[in-house]
Amino acid sequence: MNPALILPTHYRRDFAKPRAPIVSGDFTRHPLLAGLGRIACIGDIVSRYCINGIEPKKLVLIVDGKTRRYVDEGLEIIDKAKDSGMSILHIENPPGTITMKAILTICKALGEKHGVLIVVKGEEDMLALPAIACMQENQAVIYGVPGQGATIIRYSTYTARDAQLRTLYLKPGTTYYRHNQAIHQSQETKENTTAPLFNK
Repeated sequence: MNPALILPTHYRRDFAKPRAPIVSGDFTRHPLLAGLGRIACIGDIVSRYCINGIEPKKLVLIVDGKTRRYVDEGLEIIDKAKDSGMSILHIENPPGTITMKAILTICKALGEKHGVLIVVKGEEDMLALPAIACMQENQAVIYGVPGQGATIIRYSTYTARDAQLRTLYLKPGTTYYRHNQAIHQSQETKENTTAPLFNK
């Protein structure tokens, strides 16, 4: 079993709301990204834009190989990351959770001086939150909003603290895989919930 933070069902709509204005199209020349030393890109489409339009050594890419939960996009990004000399890490992060391993891996990657690709078994949808909470001055996080575009969150004391406070809405628990399903157990309720594991 892996320690994790689990998103309660009644908070899912709130957590899905963009935390900044949405930009569409190629955002890699957006003024908010000017002069940054580190940029975390969450999601396969966002990561594809980033690796094609931003210097690879500045990037932390986080992908799960799926777009809208059914299209495999990860192989192209992995190949480009390898060609660019980026480090490639693999983690498990089941749907609706943020595992402790994911938090530690993302925070460490943001502090590196070279490009990092994090390939997620499960889903990366929730991983913008720890990335925003961990980012520092001269850094930004970009994450996709399905069907609309992307959101750019540049570091400020407010954005980091807001993400840290929102983490408190998540419930501590554990997660593990059984028969291609992610099983979540909240420490508060001691009830199991299941979510499908989308194989790559």
